Amino acid sequence: MYLRDRTGLTFNRSGRLLREVSRDHAEHYDRLMDGGLYKTLVNNRMMVAHVERGLKFAVTEEAYRVINPKTVLLETYPYEWGFSQFRAAALHVLRVSQTALDHDMVLTGVAPGNVQFENGSPIWTDTLAFVSYREGGWQAYQQFVQQYLAPLALMAKVDVSLGQLLRIYPDGIPLEIASATLPGRTRINFGLMSHIHLNNRTGRNAGRATKADLLAQLDNLYETVESLTWTAQSVLWERSQADVMQNEGTFDQRHRFLRDALNETKAKTVWDMNAGAGVYSRIAAGEFGAAVVAMNDTPQMTELLWQDLSEDERQLILPLLIDWANPSPGLGWANRERRSIAARASADLLVCMGLVHRLALNSGVTLPAMAAAFARLAPALLVEFVPVNDPAVIAMLESGQHTIPDYTAENFEVAFGEHYDVILAEDVLKTNRKIYLLRRREA
Repeated sequence: MYLRDRTGLTFNRSGRLLREVSRDHAEHYDRLMDGGLYKTLVNNRMMVAHVERGLKFAVTEEAYRVINPKTVLLETYPYEWGFSQFRAAALHVLRVSQTALDHDMVLTGVAPGNVQFENGSPIWTDTLAFVSYREGGWQAYQQFVQQYLAPLALMAKVDVSLGQLLRIYPDGIPLEIASATLPGRTRINFGLMSHIHLNNRTGRNAGRATKADLLAQLDNLYETVESLTWTAQSVLWERSQADVMQNEGTFDQRHRFLRDALNETKAKTVWDMNAGAGVYSRIAAGEFGAAVVAMNDTPQMTELLWQDLSEDERQLILPLLIDWANPSPGLGWANRERRSIAARASADLLVCMGLVHRLALNSGVTLPAMAAAFARLAPALLVEFVPVNDPAVIAMLESGQHTIPDYTAENFEVAFGEHYDVILAEDVLKTNRKIYLLRRREA
C-alpha cells in the first residue's frame, strides 16, 4: 500500500490495482521511462513491469498518467521473511539504487513493503520511487539503515527473533536502540560502526555528497549487508526429517490424500500452514504446479526450508515465518499500510497437517475459533485431527500444555461443520488420527 505517497495515489478499480502519477512527478516519471532505467530494471527482472492506462481511469485532476503495475501473488513483509530472504531483499534494494544512479536517478524511499518475492527472487515494486539525480546525500539512506541494516545486524549479531521488532517499529528500528543492543565487538566492524553506531550519534547523512560519494556509500552498505550471516540450528530440521522416516507408511497415505485433494479442488494456490520440511509443499508445487506459501512458526525452520529448496523449487514455493497463534497484524497508518496475513488471503486450499492440536494445546485456541478463522482464508481445507490419546498430544500434555475439555473428534466435526461440508475423510493408518478435505459452505 502507498497511503502516504503523494506522487502516486493507489486505488483499485474492477479488481485492478491502479496508480495515479501526479503532475508534480511528471518530470521524474518521463525520465524513468525515456532514459532507459525502466527498461533496464524490467528486462533484468529487478522491478515489476506496468501498463499505462488512459486518464479516463484517473480519480483526481492532478493525474499525469495512470499505470497498472503487475502484482505479485502474495504481498509479504520483512518480519515474515527468513534471514536469507531479508538479506537478499536488502542487497536487491542496493543493486536497484546503484542501477538508478547509473541512469542519473535515485531512489527516494526504500520501504521494505516495496520489495516482494517473485519466482524465488526479490523484486522492486514501486515504480514511482525514482527521481532525477541532484547532487547531495541519498534521501533514503537513513531509511535503509533503519529498515534493513539495523534489523539484519540485530538478527545476525544478537538473536534472529529481533527481526520481529519491525512489527513494533514498521518505519525502521531507531538507531539508538540498535546501537545499544548490538554487542560491543560490532564497533570494530567499519560498516556497522559508521552506519549504526556513529550514525546514531551524529545523524550523518552525507548531505553534500557527490555521485562518486553516493556510489561508494552504496558499495560499503552492500559489503556490510553481504557480510552479515546467520546459521540456523538444524535440530528442528533433523527432527522433522526423522518423523518422516519413522512414519513413512502414514506419510504415504497422507501424500496420496493430498494428491486426491489437489485433484478434487484444482487448487492453483496453496497455503501450507505448518510446512515443516516442506514435504506437502513440494508435492503441491512439483507435481501439480501450484503456487505454494510454506509457513513455519520459527525463524529456524523458515530459514532451513529456504536453504533446502532448489532454485527451481523456489520458483513456486515461498517460505514465510507465520505463527498462527499470533499471525501478522495490520500495521501502519489506519492499520492498512501493511495488511494482516488474513487480509491478504488468496489461497484456494489450506493444508493444516499437525497444526490443530498445537494451536489448541499450546495456545488455547478453541475449535470453533479455529474453524471460523480458517474458513475466512480459503474455500477448501485439508486438515488433520490428532486426538488426546495420540503420543504427540500425550507428550504435550505431560510437558504442561493446556488441557482443553472439549478437544474431541466429535467436537472437532461439530465446530468445523458449522462452516464446511466434508468432501473426503479417512482414518490415518496405525493411529487414531483422521484427515479431512473440507469445502467451505457458502452463504
